[in-house]
Amino acid sequence: MVLTIQICKMKYLVFLIYFFIIYKEAQSSDILSLIKLPNGFSVSIYSNVPNARQMALTPDGILFVGSRSAGKVYAIQDLDKDGFGETVTTIASKLRLPTGIAFKDGNLYVAAVSKIFKFPDIANNLFSPKIEIIKENLPMDSGHGWKYLKISKNNRLFFNIGAPCNVCIVKDPYGTISSIKLDGSDFKIHARGVRNSVGFVWHPITDDLWFTDNGRDGLGDNLPPCELNKLQKDEDHFGYPFCYGNNIRDLSIEYDGTCEKFLPPMLNLDAHVAPLGIDINSTKLFSSYFRNTIFIAEHGSWNRSKKIGYRISFAKLSSDHNKIVEKGIFAEGWLKNENASGRPADILFTNKGHMLISDDLSGNIYIIKYLD
Repeated sequence: MVLTIQICKMKYLVFLIYFFIIYKEAQSSDILSLIKLPNGFSVSIYSNVPNARQMALTPDGILFVGSRSAGKVYAIQDLDKDGFGETVTTIASKLRLPTGIAFKDGNLYVAAVSKIFKFPDIANNLFSPKIEIIKENLPMDSGHGWKYLKISKNNRLFFNIGAPCNVCIVKDPYGTISSIKLDGSDFKIHARGVRNSVGFVWHPITDDLWFTDNGRDGLGDNLPPCELNKLQKDEDHFGYPFCYGNNIRDLSIEYDGTCEKFLPPMLNLDAHVAPLGIDINSTKLFSSYFRNTIFIAEHGSWNRSKKIGYRISFAKLSSDHNKIVEKGIFAEGWLKNENASGRPADILFTNKGHMLISDDLSGNIYIIKYLD
């Protein structure tokens, strides 16, 4: 009798697993059928991890992915070399909003609000990673406290420290893009007046730092614009909280100065699209039309009477890499009839010229290929 019950339970468990797999495959198929791309491109699901946010890729093809509410860091591998990441290993859990991920010289760096961790020689220690705290005592605020990480050519670890509010006067280190050395020392501020940047990248030729910024709430559906900015020199100020967009005064904040001393955006994005991760296509393996183009993950609005975003936009740069000569939408379809099936969070180009997109709503990691 006991044996019969156990067998029934096992059959029920197998059925549930089978049903879950079929359900996930059906969901994935539905999402893929909605995504619209320019002619010549295809989209597939590379992998899936709960709450996928920023990504980092090793030269050997291990894809590391951070999360937000899930509190986990994942390693995704394509061990059977079929072009999809079927092997997922959770290398850390119970972290506080570990959205930020960066990889350099065998080491993984993870930001979890007030702390930045280093996972030494991570590829050889996936199942028993060593963990070091290289930076702590960063602000603990949950509001705009999650991080984005990138490592510069001169081996500095860059990250955002967002404003701990919707709109308020902030003091250092809030409202900045800052950096440290890879050992956690030598804290520096590079940009001020940045409400909350959750995406930045250096141009591979000019080494200019381009970054997104999320505009404030409470000014209606169409104000203020979200932004794509470019840092011209260290400690440039980009206006928050006093000015937004093309140097427009925010009248809700007392301010006796003018907006002219602040750097305006290189591109005004639609209000409330919530731009997050970005990357630049510099490879010849992707479409030549989109070479020298910045792609932006628009996470999507939560505070608008009609939703907007939930897509990948682009900003094509001039031949001297200093101006935007064309803008538009590259991929869309995650929003239909006010219902969102996905929320793009980060973009990363592989060394094979494919575009990876993380989606923290569905958990999908999409791979977009140019078919020409």
